Amino acid sequence: MSLFKKHFHLSDVISLCYTRSLNRDELGNLVQMSPLSWTSDQAHRDALVRQGSAEITIDIDILIGLNK
Repeated sequence: MSLFKKHFHLSDVISLCYTRSLNRDELGNLVQMSPLSWTSDQAHRDALVRQGSAEITIDIDILIGLNK
């Protein structure tokens, strides 16, 4: 957040937290775009996707700011 505040005036923060079920295709996409693809071997990534489904929690803060 310090980098954000360096360039913007923070005017609001919207917090979102929810759980979502992912199917096999979505799991594959998640694995490809996450640090899992950088740090785990192919066998581990394949095993995760072969589960067929998984439940994940999304917990994010959306920062809203104005240019300084």
